[in-house]
Amino acid sequence: MEPIATTTVQIMCLGFSCGYESIIRPDAAELVCRSQPCAGTCCLPTCLAFDCPDGYNRRPSAIDFACSSGYCSKDDLGNCCVMDFHKPDVLVPLLIFMSTGVICTLVQTRRCQTERLSKQKSFKLTYFTVLFLWDVCDQTASWWFWQYTADIGASWMVQAGSMLSAALGTIVIFVAFFAGLFMGTTQLIDYRSPELCYSVGAGTADIIMLISAYMFEMEGLDEGSWIKVLNLIATLIDFVLKVMEAAGALFNLESADLPTEEDMELLYPADFHADVPSSTRHLPSYPR
Repeated sequence: MEPIATTTVQIMCLGFSCGYESIIRPDAAELVCRSQPCAGTCCLPTCLAFDCPDGYNRRPSAIDFACSSGYCSKDDLGNCCVMDFHKPDVLVPLLIFMSTGVICTLVQTRRCQTERLSKQKSFKLTYFTVLFLWDVCDQTASWWFWQYTADIGASWMVQAGSMLSAALGTIVIFVAFFAGLFMGTTQLIDYRSPELCYSVGAGTADIIMLISAYMFEMEGLDEGSWIKVLNLIATLIDFVLKVMEAAGALFNLESADLPTEEDMELLYPADFHADVPSSTRHLPSYPR
């Protein structure tokens, strides 16, 4: 029997034609295929070969995105798929939080219109409403990040921390929502306790989320995702805001200040009649 002849294959990957679901490697100019088939040496599978899980859709230009390794795995979820916003798990948190934000805005707007509030109190009420709307957006991003950690297969500690942060933030949001609906204006504005409790609760949720996001990054499950980036930016901004809000509520001495002339006009409207001299108006003295 004659020995089988062998030949050495040398094909430059730079000129190699990959298949339909493959793309040439970025470093193809430095690679040489020495044995058939050359697809494994010169090509990478594209996202067309990745099956997106429930709640995600394949990117429109999936053929231009390659899987991170020689095969597609769950690590390529953020690279190959985009979140399906019509999925109930994604849409429901958004609708719930946005509904609370709209209702809160309408209620506080009506409060400013029906009650004769001073400019200072109107500004403070508007300030609280804007912060609440921001927190609504921040909590939506937190729930999306928790769902993303579950879909991508993060560790149980990352998933538990993300869920704990999102749940705690949600509790704070709804407590503030019902407080804004049923508490009086004086209780909301003049007392420091509601603002302090709100900022401390939301700030604690931010700290837990930042720790979870750091642990998720250390696991290296994906190179980058807009959900992760959005949640990280929102959490950092919200944490800074809550620290400033808590400091303002803790050291604010406004509740001990004397009433303004606008407040006294609301309390004693008869004394502020145009015919009453300002020197004889009913302005009670307060200890300093």
